[in-house]
Amino acid sequence: VFRSILISREALRKGPSSVISLNAANEVAVEAFLNKKINFNKIIDIIEMTFLKNSNSNIYNIDNIIDIDRDARNIANDFINKGFF
Repeated sequence: VFRSILISREALRKGPSSVISLNAANEVAVEAFLNKKINFNKIIDIIEMTFLKNSNSNIYNIDNIIDIDRDARNIANDFINKGFF
């Protein structure tokens, strides 16, 4: 099974905040690839590292969703900018 499928299944198991984090990390990683900052094969590494670092949070309102998304994007961007992949 592909790593991306395993990570996606784990995000679904953990709950909505993990899925939000996964999506945000994916968007950041794909953008970095399209801008030639990373290789294609590094996309899943960035997604996985962001997913593992991000905490599972409760969602009570839209502000929580925005915060989770922003935090995951910041984590993914930090990994890309610092070369931790």
